[in-house]
Parts: sequence; structure tokens; C-alpha cells
Amino acid sequence: QALDLPPSQRSLWLRQLESESPEIAADVLRLLAGETNEEFRSFLNEPSAPGSAGSAPFPQRGESIGNYRIVEEVGRGGMGVVYLAERADGLFQQRVALKVLRLGAVASLGRRHFDQERQILASLNHPNIARLIDGGVTPTGVPYLTMEYVRGVTLDLHCDTHALSLEQRLRLFVQVTEAVHYA
Repeated sequence: QALDLPPSQRSLWLRQLESESPEIAADVLRLLAGETNEEFRSFLNEPSAPGSAGSAPFPQRGESIGNYRIVEEVGRGGMGVVYLAERADGLFQQRVALKVLRLGAVASLGRRHFDQERQILASLNHPNIARLIDGGVTPTGVPYLTMEYVRGVTLDLHCDTHALSLEQRLRLFVQVTEAVHYA
């Protein structure tokens, strides 16, 4: 939001944010300080939509990446896309979540963050954190990772669909915070 404002309006916006959430305002200030850094600026300005100028289209259903074939897209974020994929080499059957870094992020901060994410995931062993299975680089140089596929819905939708009580929601919240604390 700050980057979308003219520089003359940012300080007022930041003061308001600081009064509402000082921690977030401090983070935003640190990020804005990096705006003068060329690597940071190129990361923020890269197109993220498939088929945008300067980006390659994301893999499509049926395409293979490593030993896996794309079944369907299950999620999308700022750095990449997550797919449900199936093992395609015939050695055994397995469904995974396959995350592909968007091409534009490969040449910027995104690649470093993706590599850090992959290393962190490789070190985690917790019942409430999906485990890393594999990773690699596509023939076009785009990194990917595969993780345990956990079928489900978002936590808020689960709580609403099952009309969970406050106590039940708090039990789930504790499980989430324990996993985050472990990570």
C-alpha cells in the first residue's frame, strides 16, 4: 500500500499505521528503506501474473516437472504457484504439493528466499507441518519443491463449516501456534 502512494502521502499513511500497529509500521519502514536497493525494487516490480510481460506462463495441467505431473492448481502467492501433482515415473504412486517459483523471482530476491524456505522445510519434523519430499530445478532453470499434500480447507472455513465453539477454535489455534513456535 505504501508503494502505491505518492511519496508525499506516505509519511501521513505511516504515522496512522504506527498509531494502529507500531510493529507493522517498523517493518514497513525497513522495507521502504530497501526501496532504493535495485535488487529489492526489481523484485517488487516484476510481473506476477502468468503471461505478463517478462514472465513465463506457469505450468499447466498434465505438464511434468521432475518426476511429477501437474494435476491442478491449488494455490497462488506472490512468489509462486502450488499444484497438486502426482508421481509420474511409474515407480510408485504418490500425490504431492508442488511449489514452483515464478520465473521473474528467479533472478531476484525471490530465489534466495525460496532456497531459504526449502532449507528450513528440510529441517522441520513436526506432525502439524507438511514435510518436504523433494526439490529441484526445471530444465528452464526455475526452482521447485514438493511437499506432503494435505487435502483440506482453510482453517477459518473449517471452523465456520463445523460451527466450532470458541473453546474448539482455541484448541486449533494452540495447535497452530505450537507448529509456528517449532518452526
